[in-house]
Amino acid sequence: MPYAMDFLPSELTSVQTEYGLDGEKLFWLGPYKHAELIRRYIPLYSGHQRRHSPAFIGAVQMVIDFLETHPSEKIIYVTLVWGRLTPYIRAFATRMTALSLPLVIFCIDEPALLACEEARLSQAHSSPLYCLRGQTIGFFNKFTLLSVLLQLGIQVVVMDFDVIFFKSPTEHLLEQAHRENADILVSRTFGDGCMNIGLFYSRPTQSSVSFYLYLIKWLWHHPYDHDQWIFQVLLETGNSANVNSLRTSDRRWPHWDEFEALMNTSTTRTRYGILDPVNAYITNRVYEDEGWTGDLSDIVAFHFLDGQGAVNDEIATRREYLDLWSLFYNGTEHLLGDLGAGPLWDTIPGLLQVLEDARRDERPSDDVTCLTWDPVREP
Repeated sequence: MPYAMDFLPSELTSVQTEYGLDGEKLFWLGPYKHAELIRRYIPLYSGHQRRHSPAFIGAVQMVIDFLETHPSEKIIYVTLVWGRLTPYIRAFATRMTALSLPLVIFCIDEPALLACEEARLSQAHSSPLYCLRGQTIGFFNKFTLLSVLLQLGIQVVVMDFDVIFFKSPTEHLLEQAHRENADILVSRTFGDGCMNIGLFYSRPTQSSVSFYLYLIKWLWHHPYDHDQWIFQVLLETGNSANVNSLRTSDRRWPHWDEFEALMNTSTTRTRYGILDPVNAYITNRVYEDEGWTGDLSDIVAFHFLDGQGAVNDEIATRREYLDLWSLFYNGTEHLLGDLGAGPLWDTIPGLLQVLEDARRDERPSDDVTCLTWDPVREP
């Protein structure tokens, strides 16, 4: 199998196909009724647990607990962590919970899980922090977990670990999704039309579930394609660009019939919107197409683009690597957790200079396009 997953293939559809639950309908129920139906229809007693992966069991139990303990909320923020970034979990979680953003950390190794549990026990804020254990390193997991959570009736914001919020985005995300009637909201690069899946929001609609199942299936068949480019192509082409390729593939996706039942490509089109990349959901200026412009006070999220711990010195704007993990998360936990201390650019030493260095003189043109390709027509 090209991709290993922490979820069984059948679990990516079983909430609907096996247990008969509809995430879109669950979402509109009161939280206690919502939790009651999940508990009733997805039994997790000891004998039944052997049929499911630990990740699926953990996700279901987490959603039930979330609905029962935070009944006014049905939105969860999800990120993945493993390896060298583990030391920053506590400070990251401090910022999220201070902003009252319910957080799930998908911990892909044991040190990350231990750090997450320690952070959970030490949090001074009431916003929930969940530590979900994974086993398989790779970003494929963020789509599989997302698919399950949507089918359980929860709104989900998936974010890279190198995204930090200057203010809570929840109200803005919900308002934009409602105004644009969007199933998915996704960020974008400042200077071109390329989507940036370092941050994206999804509603628990059948259209969004269909889209992510399609994306998962495409990536399973084409493991060397760039997930971010395929994400954009499938959204812009109405989920149908890959249908012929998938149906003629030599590798049969496990539980194909269940996937086909949930992906009615003739009628389902996912509605999406773009999060403002100019001043609200901004990126660091590591390379020339990136950056931001506008007012500091309008910044919602800063994607500082440090997933690799390195840059290409020949084309990076600074010509060298700048460690922003240490700037944000070393010795700053008290500042990240105290919303009354003032904006982060005033309290975290060096951050204002980083933001000013990333600032551009003018907005990009409105007709920028992304140089992607059609994955079906490409030879």
